Amino acid sequence: MTQQLAPEVLALLKTVLKDNDSAFRRIAGMRAKGIFDGPLPWREPSLSKEERYLVGWHREEVARLLYEGCMLTLQGPTSATKTILQRREVEEQSWKRRCRQVLRSEREEWPSEREELEIGIAQGQLGAAAARLSYALEPTEDTRYALAELLLIEGDPEESRKVAEQIIQTSPLSGHRSAAYTVLGTIAHEQGDHAASLEQYRNATETSRHMPPAYLSWLVQAAILGDKEQALEAMRRVRENLHIVRRVLDPYTEALPGLLSPETCDRLRSDHARKRILLELRRNAVEDAETRILNVLL
Repeated sequence: MTQQLAPEVLALLKTVLKDNDSAFRRIAGMRAKGIFDGPLPWREPSLSKEERYLVGWHREEVARLLYEGCMLTLQGPTSATKTILQRREVEEQSWKRRCRQVLRSEREEWPSEREELEIGIAQGQLGAAAARLSYALEPTEDTRYALAELLLIEGDPEESRKVAEQIIQTSPLSGHRSAAYTVLGTIAHEQGDHAASLEQYRNATETSRHMPPAYLSWLVQAAILGDKEQALEAMRRVRENLHIVRRVLDPYTEALPGLLSPETCDRLRSDHARKRILLELRRNAVEDAETRILNVLL
């Protein structure tokens, strides 16, 4: 259930966010380590009278509004390429490519648009800065994971890594720890460390069985490496979890070509030994999910 924010409260929030010197703007720009010490106290000396009112009386509604905006940003599609608080340009194709990697929430349907989110939609999308502020107001595991993903989307892999590692070390929820491993797997993949990426995606599947893209990404990384043993193991795990893998297969297969760098594509096509392994794997494929992934790599 989405929460409504009274028009006058929303107007006050917009006013505060427009002030470059506000405490809310300062918190939104903090590095991860600075905001993970617990909820922002309403008696915080740096808060203005308006901010203290929002924290004291509307903490949950404001935090939820910002979080929902982050989820709309992650779940897309998005035509805007700026974040609300930083207003920093993000390369559009990179933004869209990374957004497609993010798991869609299965617990509730997010609205395609909300008038209350005009603070973000009108000027871009709500990004990592909004997630930081939401987390400072009301620390939740969902918001912390959204922050890790948004940081990666906005081109800050090292800060994203720190947040993901904090989730793995401290979250009591296996699903969030598993999702954080997929963030680390994506970072390693984009940095060209496919062995590390494979390890992280495998960790994700071992931490929680309910992370369907991780099984497919494990297979992709094994294929890129030409690691037949790992690829066969990944294919076996895909078959065992086919009922959940099918839910993400179409968007994953569609997005996969854009997730492969030109260098990786050239290597896959020019390395004859690796291509032989891929062809052998395809012959061993039993389910359509395995075949479709391998066909993209071939």
